[in-house]
Amino acid sequence: MINFLRLRMIPIIPALPYTAHPSLLLDFFFFKMTIYNLMLAIACLVVPVVGLIQAKKKNKNIKHAAWIGFLAMLGIFFGSKLLYIITRWSWLMEDTSRWSIMISGGFVVYGGIIFAFLLPVIYTRLKKINYWEYADLFALGAPLANLANRIGCFFNGCCYGNPVILNIPWAVYYKDALRHPTPVYHGISAVIIFLILLRLNKKKNFNGFMILSYLVLYSIFRFVVEFFRHIDPKYVFFSLTGSQWISIIIIIPAGFIIWKKSKKLTALNI
Repeated sequence: MINFLRLRMIPIIPALPYTAHPSLLLDFFFFKMTIYNLMLAIACLVVPVVGLIQAKKKNKNIKHAAWIGFLAMLGIFFGSKLLYIITRWSWLMEDTSRWSIMISGGFVVYGGIIFAFLLPVIYTRLKKINYWEYADLFALGAPLANLANRIGCFFNGCCYGNPVILNIPWAVYYKDALRHPTPVYHGISAVIIFLILLRLNKKKNFNGFMILSYLVLYSIFRFVVEFFRHIDPKYVFFSLTGSQWISIIIIIPAGFIIWKKSKKLTALNI
């Protein structure tokens, strides 16, 4: 019976070991790339590309949008890498061979989000332009980047879920147990967020509304999915994971700003 369940539960594309599987190496003439790294590259590129498309649609300065998009792209890559190093410093220092993981993985999404926000601030201050006005242009690209990243996670075998308690048909057999496919949960939430933002983008709102809405939506979904994700106990604080605490820290101020400014617009009948 157990063998039957295992066979039935194995997905069409099975979860893979954390390090990239050799069969998933893509050969681009003079260099090779894993699907995980390819999806990460797409995640970094999709944000500035969507931002430029939105800038053209909304008649914003293309040069400013290009620079902000470039800085956001750098922030996504280096920020996610930096937060990974910070949160796993002691583990990395225990065995220097572990640093090789930086080639095939080693990213924390929230680090990328935080730095994608911070780096463009420098540019907008120097150019004396409205930060929030331009930040909104990149909101639609953010969930698409999340989707690409989680597709990479699924192929890479990282960010996997806890063993399932009930027999669910979408569980994946991985690491000797039927588990929640948390990268898939993240991917579905990214699609939902994109569709919501697509609808909100058609409405007139205050500068910063789109990007703040993305932050709130992403943080809510991330908070929920974390309950199904396998997390090392050392990253759990007062029954919540580090990512869940970051989610709370983001939701409260971002949600308050949306509520406050939306209330003001309603009072002005805008």
